[in-house]
Amino acid sequence: RTGVAVEIRDTTVPVHPARGVVFNDQDEDGGQVGGSVEIGKASDESDVTAYRVYWGVSATQKLAGSASVAEAAAVGADTSTAIPLDEPIPAQATHLLVISANADGEMRTGEAIPLVDRAIPVHPPAAVVFQDTDLIPAAVAGVVTVQHAPAAGDVTHYMVYWSTVAGGRDGTMGRVDAAEGEVGLAFARADKPGQATHALVVSANSDGEM
Repeated sequence: RTGVAVEIRDTTVPVHPARGVVFNDQDEDGGQVGGSVEIGKASDESDVTAYRVYWGVSATQKLAGSASVAEAAAVGADTSTAIPLDEPIPAQATHLLVISANADGEMRTGEAIPLVDRAIPVHPPAAVVFQDTDLIPAAVAGVVTVQHAPAAGDVTHYMVYWSTVAGGRDGTMGRVDAAEGEVGLAFARADKPGQATHALVVSANSDGEM
């Protein structure tokens, strides 16, 4: 007497999450991210074959309907993967979630990190004026007046540089905090660098400069 046998296979998704995730945005454009995602190895990887990176709408919930944006194989040690530069951030996304996975599926939740979009300013000053008050050759003194760009919420301060006609920077003249209307950088007599012909004013914030 015979019959038909079938393997009884226990389907199991991972129960061990990643232990820590680090992401620093290397894309300088607002509304986009890109860069390396560093993933801490799960305490037990016997049920983990990969770590998948998703957009999250909270620290525990994936963005509905979104596919993973990156994936790293479980290798028995801390690992990493990368989100390509210029990756658009969905409007609802607030976190990156790293979910442990295997051939049977994924954990419901995982390790999360708040999403920080690094973005340098895109608004230059509306206008710049300088009047030299020092009459000595090769030396200048006076005020660099900067007119704040309208709707420039991404600008926290301006960096002022000695500059050439070609736009090259030839040393720092100073820094002035941004404010509505006009702000000024006053300086006493200073020797002008040999090649400098202009004062270059650059919009800046904590993420960098234009």
